[in-house]
Amino acid sequence: MSVGFGAGEGQLKVGQQTQHVLATGCRIESVTSPSASTLNVIWSSYSGATVYCLDLRVVNSTSIAPVVVMQDAPSTKRLIQGLKPGHDYIVTLKVFQYTNVVCTHFETTKTVVQPPTGVSINTTGKSTARVTWNTVSRVLLYQVAVSDNDKPNDQPVIRNTTTTTMDISDLEPCSRYTVGVSSLNGFLVPGEPSAVTYNTSTINPVTTVSAEYSCTSGLVTVTWDLVFGANLYRATATDGTGATLNCTSASTSCHITMLKCGEEYQVHVTAISDDCESISNVHSLFETVSCAPANPETSHDCSSNVIIFSWQPTNNTRYYVATAVDKSGKITECRTADSKCLFTNTGCAGALSYTVEAQGNTEETYNCTSSNNSCAITGVPCGEHLSVWIVASNDNCSTERVLGDVAQTVPCKPINASVTVDCSQDSARVNWITNIGVIFYVAVAEDDNGNVQSCNSIGTNCLIEDLRCGQNYTASVIGTNIKCNSSSSNQVSFMTAPCPPTNIEAFRDCDANHFLIVWQNHKPTGLYTATIVDKSGDQLNCTSNTVNYCKIGSLPCGRTYNVTVTYDNGNCQSTSTQITMDSVPCGPEDVMASVACVTGELTVTWNISVPTVNYTTIISRGMGQPLYCNSTETQCITEGLMCGSIYSVIAFSVTGTCFSLPSAEVTVHTLPCPPTNVTAMHTCASDPVPVSWVASDSAKYYTAVAVSGGSHRSQCMTNNTSCSLPGLLCGEVYTIGVSGVDDNCTGQLSDTVSLNTEPCSPSNVSSQRMCSAATAQVSWPPSANAVNYTLEAISSVQNLTCSSSSPNCTLSNLVCGQAYDILVTATDGTCVSNYSAPFRQNPVPCPPEDFSTSLMCGTNDATVSWNISSAVPLNYSVAAVPLVENISSVLCQTSSGSCRLIGLQCGETYNVSVKASSGNCSGQFSPPQTVETAPCPPQSLTAVTDCGTNSVLASWNASVGATSYAATVMGPNGFSETCSSSNLTCSVSGLQCASQYNATVKSQGNCSSSPRPCDPINVTSGLHCGSDAATVSWEAAARAVAYTVLAREDSSPHYTSCRSNTTSCQLNQLQCGKVYNLTVIAEDATCNSTGSISTILMTAPCSPSIQNSTLICGTNSSSLSWTPMADVRSYVVNATAPNGHTVSCSSATARCNLTDLLCSQTYMTTVIARGSQCDSVPGSSTNITTATQQSSVGLTLWDTSASWLM
Repeated sequence: MSVGFGAGEGQLKVGQQTQHVLATGCRIESVTSPSASTLNVIWSSYSGATVYCLDLRVVNSTSIAPVVVMQDAPSTKRLIQGLKPGHDYIVTLKVFQYTNVVCTHFETTKTVVQPPTGVSINTTGKSTARVTWNTVSRVLLYQVAVSDNDKPNDQPVIRNTTTTTMDISDLEPCSRYTVGVSSLNGFLVPGEPSAVTYNTSTINPVTTVSAEYSCTSGLVTVTWDLVFGANLYRATATDGTGATLNCTSASTSCHITMLKCGEEYQVHVTAISDDCESISNVHSLFETVSCAPANPETSHDCSSNVIIFSWQPTNNTRYYVATAVDKSGKITECRTADSKCLFTNTGCAGALSYTVEAQGNTEETYNCTSSNNSCAITGVPCGEHLSVWIVASNDNCSTERVLGDVAQTVPCKPINASVTVDCSQDSARVNWITNIGVIFYVAVAEDDNGNVQSCNSIGTNCLIEDLRCGQNYTASVIGTNIKCNSSSSNQVSFMTAPCPPTNIEAFRDCDANHFLIVWQNHKPTGLYTATIVDKSGDQLNCTSNTVNYCKIGSLPCGRTYNVTVTYDNGNCQSTSTQITMDSVPCGPEDVMASVACVTGELTVTWNISVPTVNYTTIISRGMGQPLYCNSTETQCITEGLMCGSIYSVIAFSVTGTCFSLPSAEVTVHTLPCPPTNVTAMHTCASDPVPVSWVASDSAKYYTAVAVSGGSHRSQCMTNNTSCSLPGLLCGEVYTIGVSGVDDNCTGQLSDTVSLNTEPCSPSNVSSQRMCSAATAQVSWPPSANAVNYTLEAISSVQNLTCSSSSPNCTLSNLVCGQAYDILVTATDGTCVSNYSAPFRQNPVPCPPEDFSTSLMCGTNDATVSWNISSAVPLNYSVAAVPLVENISSVLCQTSSGSCRLIGLQCGETYNVSVKASSGNCSGQFSPPQTVETAPCPPQSLTAVTDCGTNSVLASWNASVGATSYAATVMGPNGFSETCSSSNLTCSVSGLQCASQYNATVKSQGNCSSSPRPCDPINVTSGLHCGSDAATVSWEAAARAVAYTVLAREDSSPHYTSCRSNTTSCQLNQLQCGKVYNLTVIAEDATCNSTGSISTILMTAPCSPSIQNSTLICGTNSSSLSWTPMADVRSYVVNATAPNGHTVSCSSATARCNLTDLLCSQTYMTTVIARGSQCDSVPGSSTNITTATQQSSVGLTLWDTSASWLM
């Protein structure tokens, strides 16, 4: 629950809980975005607030962390940093009274968009420039502001643009501009700008300015340095009131006159070009001569004999000099910074004597009298301060006592001076007892050469530093009161600590294993001790009191020592600066040497107790120059060892030029030398290849290796100088080398020789038949190393051979109908390879033998028939070629034993031949048979009756192909009379008068032009289900003596046919799933029917094949799919298990589910497609294995994770 209150805090008590209720009265007054990453928040003051909290969160974002700041009261504004540019923020103000939030208020605002980067300005003209910048993401508009820095009161020029460039113009020369580019947000509010400064056609200012003022002439000479491009300079002097004077010059100096007196001037120089001025930042100051004081006045106090001279002060005057001249010409000067001066002792009418009275701190009074202006007071002790009074007298009067300056006597000298050195080489402490009248003391030490060092103190001692070591000094102390010094105290002699030895050098004698340590600054007395210390603190030393060196021996190896020399004079010691020295390096231990069998490199390894920087190994074979191997590690690898040699190896550690003791010597055997004069003998077939060589040094036995280009490897080993390489591959080029072998390694390979092995048997033999020419082009990939090939082609009736140097050969005069086995061998001139694998070349199809041609005279179509003798299905082509050239040939094609030539022209003679083809291999045409088509029908028949003879004369034009003609006249009462003629007329007599007769004429030749048989009707077909045959039947046609059935697939040129002299015929080799057009042609002795009547035969569907089967888990069923077939009514799936269990399913689509399957069974599954007359043969079977059965007490489970096995 909540309760509202006014300004302030309220509490609502409910039960035992106290609930703080937020009050009103706090308010965010304003939120502005000075920059892209800041917000300036101002809020109203809240009475009683202790802390204000500002919570800033990006609107609708949880991925950006909130920014929370605390602000102690009473401050009510805060600049918040680190915000996201261009983001909407909710700013929440929370007012705390101690730990309770008493009031909140929020505002929504937006940070301005971040400014562009990469702002740059390039000059494009005398008064123009181009501003460019980088694109800011999600910013569509930019603002460019141009401000004239030299005219701060002018408003900047502001323009907006959507691009990242802007041209600015009308820029004034010699001006400084600030150009700022801002990003505008969606509310067209600009963000903070990215600003750059741009200067237009400026010239550089002068870099040095100096001013030299002449007091006598009252002018100043201003000088400066030259500026490139300037043709005039203006020097301006400005006084304290701002008034200016100037001069101009084209050189580097000019004079400024008319300067005021008593002024301090500041001088600037302006460089001027044709259109630009450049004022220098440097300047020079000078002061003019002071002005003469005005309104001088004097006053005289006779009682004091003082003349007071005063005047009006002038500007910039450090002090004044007032001059008084008495009657005698005596000049008295008074210097003062004030505007008046007091001239004393003016004589007061002339004093004749002076009395001086002085009184000290001991209350003793001292006096003296003098007629001049000084007198001496005697008997005054040292260190006394005196008050002095002076009285002037003449014969008439004395002046009042005038207090003079305080007088001091010389300070009393310090007493009991002493010196403490404490064995310091460069300082000593001087001690003394103070005395009166001294403000501070100065102690001085002087050596025998007059070199002086000092120190001062207000106490009783001080330390004199920068003394030289080993020097005798005399020290004393004086006191001073600033004005006077006391006499010196008693002198004290002392000596500084002895100088340390210098130029320390340590010489290492590696052979003797000792250090010789040498130093300079040697003293004839005292003791020198040289000390060496290693890192562990162990030290050794040697001493000398006579010479400037000593030796330290028996040094442990591999140590680094710090070396110092100490001098002891019996009282003090002094130690030199430290140097570093290494002892003799420790020698290598456990040296081992081995030769790498592959590379012949020598690897030497060792252990070292104290590692050093460098190591050297010496490898020697007792003659010739040794080999050296340098290393920074504890092993060294070198090459260049001579084969078949024994080397001795020793190792040294090296530090600088110092060698350790040598290691123990080890010996190593190098690789055996390679044999020489290697030869290899060429052999054929499987015989090994003998290799021989000349023996090499240090080899105990040998390895001969042959490596082919295909990386095949063969080797033999022997302790003699020859061996045979077994198993070399045919058709390879082997590189053969021999290596010597010892107990450890195989030496380097000898110079190699090459060996070409016998060619391999050719492979991948293929042939390209040119069936029409009874030839074949046989080819194969080339065999390596072969120079010639021999080919044999073997058939049951003929053997052919050919030879070629290239991997191909042409076989000619092939016998049709014969398959050839083709074998190829390769030879390199010495060896012959084995035969290639036999390649069976299919036969060239033979043309049919004893074919017959049956001409259908009525249509001039011809049916060509033959017997099929080939066991291989063939296609056949029949060609009818006319004997005249202007008539086209007629072709037909078929896969059966007959073919119909359609479109033969009447009255022509054709050569008819048949050829067979298999695939793309077409055999030769058979010898042709000549066929003459039926003569063309006669034309222009006319009949003329001869009334006197009761006869008629028929005449006609000649027809092509006719050898004779028969004219028939038919009339009433069954009258019919025929006459034959080889001419173009024929006469028929015995006609009755007044009767109507019809006359016809037909041409006769090899084929008569009599009427053709009728087409058979009622053609039907019946499939033989389960086979590729169908029976076609029809009704008998008039005048037909035989029939031919043609079955043609839609849009295909190929026919299937059968011939019968009854009214039915069986078609074979029909394809499944096809639609055939059936045509039955009737034949008589000379002609065929038209074949215009056809019917459709649809064969049985093709067998489907199961493509996928998937177990439907938990249902004891399987989903199957198969390839759909054309013209199918439905599908039936049958599945049979080994135990006899069968299941089935049917579907009109290519998918169905088998159910009620038993577990742990393998079902043989097939699919049958149902057609309109017959079903397909069952498709290829697929095995489906069901899941195994898992059981427990009282429960049967199906393993639903099983899948079908195909």
